[in-house]
Amino acid sequence: MNRPTYAEACRTFRWEDSFKALEWAPAGDVNLGHTILDRHAGAERVALHWFGKDGAHRDYTFDELSRLSNRFANLLEFLDQLPKTETGKIRRFLLRQQ
Repeated sequence: MNRPTYAEACRTFRWEDSFKALEWAPAGDVNLGHTILDRHAGAERVALHWFGKDGAHRDYTFDELSRLSNRFANLLEFLDQLPKTETGKIRRFLLRQQ
C-alpha cells in the first residue's frame, strides 16, 4: 500500500472520513476510552510497555488498560456521589498509598 505524500494527504483530507474511521459523530461526545482502548481490546495486544526506575518492566494489554480505566471511571462516579468531606478523606487515603 502506497502512502500519500504530506501534500496529497492535506489536499484529500476530510474530517468526515476521520470521524467515520474513529466511530465519532461530528456533533457528539468523544469517548477516548473507547477510541484508544476498547476498539483494540480482545486481541491480547500489548498497548503499553512500562519501565520503572529500578529496572522493573511490565507490559499492559489493551484489555488490561480498558479494564483499569473502567475501574477508575467507576471510582470517579462513586466519589462524585459522596459528600465532599468523604471525598477528601478517600483522596487523602489514596495519595498515601502511592
